Amino acid sequence: MRKMKWLAALLALCLLTGLIPAATMEDLTIDGNADTPMEIVLGDDVAEDGLDIPPEIGVSEDDELALKPEDIDLSGLELALEGEYGDAATPNGDVGETLVHIVKPEDGSTVETGNVEIWLTWTFTGGDAREIAAKLLPTVVEVIHDGQTIASKSISTGTLVFTEEGAHYFDVTLDSPGTYVIRARTPGGSGYAEVTFEVAKGEEPTPEPSVTPTPAPTPEPIVTVGKDGFGVDQNGVLRQYVGSTRDIVIPNRVNAIGEDTFKQREDIDSVTTHSGVTRILPFAFSECGPLDKVTLAKGLEFIGEGAFFSSGLKRLDIPEGVKVIETGAFHQSQSLESISFPASLEYLGTYMLGFSEKLKTVTFAEGCRIDILDKDTFYSCTALKNVNIPESVRTLGQYAFAECKALTHLKLPDNLTTIMCYAFQNCPNLKELEIPASVTTIGTDVFDGCTALTLVVVKGSYAEQYAREQGLSYRTVSAPTPAPTATPAPKVKLSKCTATVKSQVYTGKALKPAITVKYGKVALKKGTDYTVTYAQNKAVGTATATLKGKGKYTGTKKVSFKILPPAVALSQLKAGVKSFSATWKKGTANTGYQLQYALKKNFSGAKTVKVAKARTLKATVKALKSGKTYYVRVRAYKTVDKQNYYSAWSAVKRVKVK
Repeated sequence: MRKMKWLAALLALCLLTGLIPAATMEDLTIDGNADTPMEIVLGDDVAEDGLDIPPEIGVSEDDELALKPEDIDLSGLELALEGEYGDAATPNGDVGETLVHIVKPEDGSTVETGNVEIWLTWTFTGGDAREIAAKLLPTVVEVIHDGQTIASKSISTGTLVFTEEGAHYFDVTLDSPGTYVIRARTPGGSGYAEVTFEVAKGEEPTPEPSVTPTPAPTPEPIVTVGKDGFGVDQNGVLRQYVGSTRDIVIPNRVNAIGEDTFKQREDIDSVTTHSGVTRILPFAFSECGPLDKVTLAKGLEFIGEGAFFSSGLKRLDIPEGVKVIETGAFHQSQSLESISFPASLEYLGTYMLGFSEKLKTVTFAEGCRIDILDKDTFYSCTALKNVNIPESVRTLGQYAFAECKALTHLKLPDNLTTIMCYAFQNCPNLKELEIPASVTTIGTDVFDGCTALTLVVVKGSYAEQYAREQGLSYRTVSAPTPAPTATPAPKVKLSKCTATVKSQVYTGKALKPAITVKYGKVALKKGTDYTVTYAQNKAVGTATATLKGKGKYTGTKKVSFKILPPAVALSQLKAGVKSFSATWKKGTANTGYQLQYALKKNFSGAKTVKVAKARTLKATVKALKSGKTYYVRVRAYKTVDKQNYYSAWSAVKRVKVK
């Protein structure tokens, strides 16, 4: 079907550009399928005059009007929008393998603020439609204003929109006047296509009377290089590294690792981030061959395009919290053996791990939220054996597992609906693939080259019909029986649970200590099984925590804990004749002190002297035994509602009386 669309687009283009001057779109229809030659059917008025087919497109020797897919040569063909959208703009700079032209807006044009359409076309370099389609995507389009990217879109298989001319477009709202750059590129391309245009202030149909402050200009990065060799800009983005350490530890003043910062460095072996690093920007560590160990701290949220492209990584565990991983972040990681993705992941770009030829194990955490394994996700991962596809995935993109020659068995997730073209092409050792009943679309040549494959399909499903019609080996299984609805466990009253909490020390702030709650030997979890509120939890005295059941637990339970005055330190002991004097430091939030002394270290038989004023910091003890050594300690107390609350005892000192 894809070939049909491209041949239709090819003929439409020929008509638009004058390659077939005698025909119009109303004169031509295209009939055929993947197994029969394509025939051009002409209207009567055109048939009488004949139709010239340019030789560079390809004409069958047997039938002047027959076009076969294998005969079509698209060398040098450029698909571009014509007519009201203007001619294709010439891309600026070296486009290399980019293949993308920007058509609208045109280079040097002026548009008004508001909604602006961006149109793209692709230049083909030859080959059949399948090979061409493989080169098209993904395309990353950026809208840049005053050096800052204000919009970005990755055009992938799932988002591509074909017109008769083979173009794609999307809308962006430009709010501010000024100079804008639209830039398009594909991963691995040696350059990019871009156009520059001006945005003038458009008319406002019903302006509201208001004062709009002039936005401050975006400051240019000011990079400060520290003694450690790290160059960090005023926004906390790491821009360069000029140090000599091969084992990089990202300093705390960095919150993002900038684009191309370590690109092609051959003098780093490992990298460790900290929890304050939230972003790794495009190509930050690309082509770092010796880099074989990366430790990413929790706190990271974004990994940019090509961030670790062709690096020397051997193993990587992506921390929980990462939501977005852009196109080709680990493409061609030829030393990578295993990688794990977190449950927080929401988007995984195209070309993610293609050509990572030593990759054996891929793990997605339970709860992962990505909905597509996009184009070339595991293309030519020839050692891949173990991968669990998340249950959230609904689409397998083109070539997702193509050329995975070590893959032997795979179970597709129960929510999957679409398997796109060539998804498992040339997996010769794939023996069994389990396809759920939820699948309703399977593209062309999905299992081409899977010579050992038997499909496991649900009886009566679309996959069974597909396998039968395509002559594929398959066996059927019954639809899984829905699990019986479990009878909910009876609620447990919190009053039947035990709750313990340790005494706290006064700090001047509200105290919220951890509470241990158990039902028998089962420990309850705060937030899951109960919530807690505190009262009278700031001053010295008795505080209260109220637990409220949640989930399988119900009712409430109160538990109290003490807030004690802070301990005081014994400053000095001075011996006297059958006496000693003691001094100590002033306490906080207390009424008075207790001074305790004894002849034994364990304070058995100890005697206590009460000092009833908080400002009194000295006491003398008399009538002691001459020549004896006494052990002494002190503590503070506070009286609240006729109850004394005591601090911990001070460290023990000793004194030998005269």
